[in-house]
Amino acid sequence: MNVWATWCAPCIKEMPVLNEVAAKYKDRDVAFVAVAVDEEGASKVEPFLKRER
Repeated sequence: MNVWATWCAPCIKEMPVLNEVAAKYKDRDVAFVAVAVDEEGASKVEPFLKRER
């Protein structure tokens, strides 16, 4: 589990690494969960994730 926020520079920097690890283990019995703690909720997080993919 990873706790992150759109305003957190270290969190943003580590996202690509977490995506790579999740892709590496996608066919195994492993779950990766990223919990965003932005106060604005999904209205802030969803656009951020779309831009960063």
